[in-house]
Amino acid sequence: MSEDSITEGFREKDTGSSADLSGSTVGDYRVLRRLGQGGMGQVYLAEQISLRRKVALKFLRSDLASNKDSLKRFQNEAETVAQATHPSIVQVYAIGESNGRHFMALEYVEGRNLREYLSFKGTLDLAAALSVLRQIVSALVRASELGIVHRDIKPENIRSEEHTSELQS
Repeated sequence: MSEDSITEGFREKDTGSSADLSGSTVGDYRVLRRLGQGGMGQVYLAEQISLRRKVALKFLRSDLASNKDSLKRFQNEAETVAQATHPSIVQVYAIGESNGRHFMALEYVEGRNLREYLSFKGTLDLAAALSVLRQIVSALVRASELGIVHRDIKPENIRSEEHTSELQS
């Protein structure tokens, strides 16, 4: 299980940055489709062209990018999360800027989020629920050790590779 980690939730607040970037190329990344949007910006599925791998690109909202404190927070988040090696925390591959758009490239986790899984399968039995909770708590403990506070813990921000085949049937 990987958390859509230490990143904030995906609720768009800036109407100026809501343009869909799908189909565009940003640096070494071909943007495929939007995965979500939130308080800090938008997240897209992309292909890293040079390595031919899928990544999640998190774009900082333009109004936040023009605020030096917000931009510094975004950069600090990337640097800190890059240190958080843990099986339940996505890895940060890169941070960058292209045409004034600040972004971080993150590990993309195949599978469904916990909300989708619960909608498909229903209530978890006790053993499964405890397993999920152990993984979440373990990731949050690791994040806390690094001084990271996840500001948007919810089922949509928790992903699992384990149940992908079950959910696609």
